[in-house]
Amino acid sequence: MCGSFITILLFSLSTLVQNLPTIFRLLRSVLSSILQLSFVTYRFILEYLAPISGIPTPVGIWRVVATTLLSLTLIACVYLFMGSPINKWVAGLAIAHGMYIGIAWEGLADPEGLRLGRNIQ
Repeated sequence: MCGSFITILLFSLSTLVQNLPTIFRLLRSVLSSILQLSFVTYRFILEYLAPISGIPTPVGIWRVVATTLLSLTLIACVYLFMGSPINKWVAGLAIAHGMYIGIAWEGLADPEGLRLGRNIQ
């Protein structure tokens, strides 16, 4: 019984190690899709809806602040809808996500902007 368990465990680990490149490629494409969707949403809010309300479109550091606030607002609305308090880790991820979108704004506008090796200075 113990030998069967160890054999199955080792087989599972070896299969996992063999498939790690495929798993990482899938995770990278999912993360890229999430970032692109966030960018499109934030760009729509900042470039199209903000001027309608009389707020100028932010640039530079103000865009980073605006996207960070948008990210925090979005996660706060999700947690408010769920009826649970916001976790510190989730708030930290929301801040990091918003800051990344604001900093990488020009690179995300390019369809190939998230590819490894692009826009390296």
